[in-house]
Amino acid sequence: MSMQPTVFASAQYNPGAKIEDTLRTLSAIRGDFFILDKATDSIRIKGLHDPRVQMMYFLFAAEEDPVGLDPGLSTDGRWRAIHLADILKEQNIAAFFSTPFRRNILTLQPVCDKKQIQPLYYDQADLKSLFDQVNKLGSGDVVIMIHKESFGKMLELFSGQKHTINVDNQPANRIFVLERSLVGSSRLSVYTYDIR
Repeated sequence: MSMQPTVFASAQYNPGAKIEDTLRTLSAIRGDFFILDKATDSIRIKGLHDPRVQMMYFLFAAEEDPVGLDPGLSTDGRWRAIHLADILKEQNIAAFFSTPFRRNILTLQPVCDKKQIQPLYYDQADLKSLFDQVNKLGSGDVVIMIHKESFGKMLELFSGQKHTINVDNQPANRIFVLERSLVGSSRLSVYTYDIR
């Protein structure tokens, strides 16, 4: 399987620019289109309705409450989780995967509630098991809550190539979209998404 290089959400990606300078804001997903920048632009995503492509949405937990050993979400984090549910409302998501941390579960809760799907839990120390579970879904689209410590390895497993994205300081507003082709090359895009 040949892999294309990482793409950062824009055909005009400038390799010398900081990632933050090239990101577009994902406002909604409708039909074959990602609606961008508060509905001022859109981009056609061929993989959205292609049975040979598995759409994979990777997310960090929304903003957390600063209190507690296993914190929940702050007010902004709860609003971001609700907006995520709105962004994904028309998508046919086959499974939601999360580690058992409260902030990850609460980030997924609004979209899982709307779709009436329970999240599946994975151990970030056993990514091979997660990989096997996702592969059993075939081309079924998935949402996966991620952690900076294991995300690089996870991308490598699912795309078959190394990625050079530095996720050490990635904020809660990032959504990584892997169009994982089951028959050819895959494409990774990075977007932001707003609190509301």
